Amino acid sequence: MKKLLTACAVLALTPAAWADGVALVQKMYQEARHNDGTSVVKKHADGALKKLIVRSEKSGELCVDADPMWNNQDPETAAKVSVSALGGNKVRASFVQYGERQNIVYTVNCSAAACKVSNVGRLKQTLAACR
Repeated sequence: MKKLLTACAVLALTPAAWADGVALVQKMYQEARHNDGTSVVKKHADGALKKLIVRSEKSGELCVDADPMWNNQDPETAAKVSVSALGGNKVRASFVQYGERQNIVYTVNCSAAACKVSNVGRLKQTLAACR
């Protein structure tokens, strides 16, 4: 019975966590209209992703050649962004950049305290491979 109650509680929280993850990504795109995407991601990143971004900034190497949120070096920040939950801890942002559809998948982990981004596309892997 205890396991059943725990499972029900987890399932009950899942839609709220998805909504929180979607709200976070929407907020990030609002911020990215006036700031560069890397700084917005860094602000909302979990500890591991933030550490990789800081390491990349300190090294002075250009590990990522495009804004991670817009997937473009010179993003059209006025683009209409549609954000939706994919299930689990994945959230997709869809928009058009210079006539080309972009779908950026965010990995978002939410706790009772807050939601944090743990990856944007393959940003984490790219930064981890950069030396």
